[in-house]
Amino acid sequence: MPDRVPDADLIRRLRVGDRDAAGTYYDRYFDAMFREARKAYGPDESACLDVVHDAMLKVIKSPPKADVAEYLEAWSRRVARSVAVDRARAESRRGRREQAAAAERASVEIPREANATKNRDVHGLLGRCEESVRTLL
Repeated sequence: MPDRVPDADLIRRLRVGDRDAAGTYYDRYFDAMFREARKAYGPDESACLDVVHDAMLKVIKSPPKADVAEYLEAWSRRVARSVAVDRARAESRRGRREQAAAAERASVEIPREANATKNRDVHGLLGRCEESVRTLL
C-alpha cells in the first residue's frame, strides 16, 4: 500500500480489516502517538511504548468514522492520550489497593514481642492447671 494513501481511504481500509492499511496507519502515526504518550504519561519509554501499542490496537479494532479523516493525526494523538491517562489511573488505583492491603496486613499481624508475651502467659496458666486439664488442652 503506498504510504500517501489519503487518510479517508486509510480509514475505510482499516474498517474492513485491511492489514496493509494497519501497517500504513502504524507507520504514519506512531511517532505522533508516541510523543503524545510521553507528554501524558512521562519519560518511561517502555511504558509509553505499551501505551502506543494499546492505542494502536484500539484504533485498528475500532477505526474512526470517515469524517475524522482530515483530523486523523489529532484524533490518533487523542486516543494515545486517553490510553495513557487510563493506564495512569489504573496504576494509581492499584497502588492505593496495595497500600490498603499492606496496612490491613500490618494491623492484623501481631508483633513478635506481643506474641512472646502471650505465649508466656499461656504457659503460666497451663502450669497452674491439673495434669489432666493440661493434657486435654
